Order: sequence, then C-alpha cells, then structure tokens
Amino acid sequence: MITAERLKILSDTNTLRVINLILEDRLCVCELEALTDLKQSNLSRHLSKLSKAGLITRSKEAQWVYYTISDSFLSEHVLLIEYLKEQFSKELIFTEDTERSRVFKENSIGCNNISQRIEILNKQQ
Repeated sequence: MITAERLKILSDTNTLRVINLILEDRLCVCELEALTDLKQSNLSRHLSKLSKAGLITRSKEAQWVYYTISDSFLSEHVLLIEYLKEQFSKELIFTEDTERSRVFKENSIGCNNISQRIEILNKQQ
C-alpha cells in the first residue's frame, strides 16, 4: 500500500487511539472496546482498515483475536512510530487510554474478566 493511503488511514483520531494502545501490548476487540469506549462495530472498521493497510496483524487464540502492530510496519517506519509515540504522550485522549490500559494490566483485566472494567475504572477516578 502506498504511503499516502497509509497516512490517510492514520488521520483518524480513533484509529490513532487503537495504534497507541496496541503499540504497547497485543489487545483483542473487547479490550480495545473497554479501553476506548468505542463500539465494537466502530472498532472493527478501524481494525479492518489497519489490517488491509498492513499496519497491524491479528492472531487467534481460542475465541479471541488479538491485534498487534505488524513487524514489517515497525521496521519500515521507525521514525513515524517514534513521532507518533511522542505525540501520543502529549495529548490527553491518548494518555488517558494508556493510563486505563496500565490499570487494566495491573489488575489483570483481560477478555476473561472484562466486566470488571467499570469497577476498576470507577476506583481509579
């Protein structure tokens, strides 16, 4: 896929939120949904675009599909990834997502017990 098309995909804030989160860890749709408060259908649309562009890869484990940044995208676009990480650290929406992800990890919240997310997030606030 040509660079202009990849950059166009990255022009959406919610797509960037997904990238921000999966740069740090592999996540499934239900985890991304809980972390971003986006609807599953909306997330699936973003994930599909990212996958078709070769920016992310997916792996299936049991009934869950996990997403990560593709190794080829990481190796081909080191400077872009560094730039994105720097910008993510400066913008509230991305830092809030990252903080929620950290809280989930600290409390071992994942696909198996995602329903605990509201309780955990309420304690955080």
